[in-house]
Amino acid sequence: MCKEKYSIPGRFDEIRGTALTINRINQVDLLTIQSEIASNETQLLILAKQRDAENYRLNRFLGRG
Repeated sequence: MCKEKYSIPGRFDEIRGTALTINRINQVDLLTIQSEIASNETQLLILAKQRDAENYRLNRFLGRG
C-alpha cells in the first residue's frame, strides 16, 4: 500500500480543492440567476393584477359587485 494515498494532509488538500471547485460559481451565472428571479417576480405581480381585474369583470358581469 502507498502511504501517500492515506496521508491526512494530502487528503485534506484534495478535499479542500474539491470543495472549492464545487462551490465556485461564475459571477455572470450569478447575475443571470438574479435577473431571472427579478423577472419572475415582476411577472407574478403582473399576473396577480390581471387575475384581480378578471375577477372584478366577472363579478360585475354576474351582478355581484
